[in-house]
Amino acid sequence: MPPPRPTSINVSVVAPFYNERDNLEELIHATRAAMDSQNQTWEFLLVDDGSTDGGGQLVTNLCYNDPRTRLVSLARRAGQSGALWAGLQECRGSVVVTLDADLQNPPGEIPRLVQTLLDNSVELVAGVRAKRRDSLARRLASRIANAIRRAALGDPFTDSGCSLRAYRREVLRGIPCFSSMHRFLPILAVWNGAQAMQIEVEHSPRQHGISKYSALRGRAATGAFDLLGMLWLSRRWVRSPTARREKAPETTNRPPSKDPNVLAQLIGADARLRNPT
Repeated sequence: MPPPRPTSINVSVVAPFYNERDNLEELIHATRAAMDSQNQTWEFLLVDDGSTDGGGQLVTNLCYNDPRTRLVSLARRAGQSGALWAGLQECRGSVVVTLDADLQNPPGEIPRLVQTLLDNSVELVAGVRAKRRDSLARRLASRIANAIRRAALGDPFTDSGCSLRAYRREVLRGIPCFSSMHRFLPILAVWNGAQAMQIEVEHSPRQHGISKYSALRGRAATGAFDLLGMLWLSRRWVRSPTARREKAPETTNRPPSKDPNVLAQLIGADARLRNPT
């Protein structure tokens, strides 16, 4: 008998995918195993961003007997940000975990992110890939892009390309959907009232399929345009007085995390991020 669909959800896991058919079965099994190891009610939303390789049907076949795992199919391709945003609108958990479907973000890291979030009373835990399994060119391009982004926005997150993150759902409310939103989602959550921390996570080499990222030159041009848009948005973002949870502990009084992989704690209290000029 398949497990019943829970009436209330503690953790929602959201993974957009586009033509990742060869990775989906392992992704589903690994995510189920990770979540079943925890004393949490959960759901797993896989968002099909207009795949043409039969991935959506495969997910349907694999999940027909497990109502905790759901397929969200988009009518047309929306890109990674659009697909992620669609999944965020559908999820019901009080904690939301995001990850890529290419298995370079190991689902086995999900419980540690969630536990770190709960133990430290923060609203966001962002993963930082400890040992990136990408080409040298991609690592260098990512390092340069991260440095420019952090300098321009006062963004404290060191790895915008790591999709493995855990959020409290309330800090995602009201965040607009736009192209490349997925890369800026942590800083947008901070602007929305989140206090955050970062921890190192594992990173795996891609085993199946091909990367969906464009050539580095095209990505650089797109990244520059996105950064201009974020600079505009940072100066016009309206801070919601109700975004924060009531009676949240003060930043300076929180004890340090017991996790030795914690890189930076409680970075969301940075006044420069909350009130950019």
